[in-house]
Amino acid sequence: MSRYLHKLFIDRILDDLSEKEKVMYKSVIEMEDEIADKVKTSEQFIDRLKIGSPHKELAEHFDMTLSEFINATNEIEEVISKKLEDMYARIQWFDYTYKLGTRIGGKKKVFFVTMP
Repeated sequence: MSRYLHKLFIDRILDDLSEKEKVMYKSVIEMEDEIADKVKTSEQFIDRLKIGSPHKELAEHFDMTLSEFINATNEIEEVISKKLEDMYARIQWFDYTYKLGTRIGGKKKVFFVTMP
């Protein structure tokens, strides 16, 4: 699945979440992406999470305990995962290469994709 479609699906799912859930989810993703950009290995990534306690900082920002924050973000991720899985199951790909192939060049594939 293309990154573009994945991001499109995630954005649609996030639109259905409450504003607080959306901000919490995006905050965690941004924080983890920033850490991932600064480290070279998964071990370094885990070490940064343990040492810096960024999740604890986010929990405090949202006026929650770390446990409450972790539970809430896990629930949000479960909702997103289930909805994403459903969207992927409902997507349909139709190969239009044989209809458009001569107009766009012989080696390119053309698909029509239905969006759930």
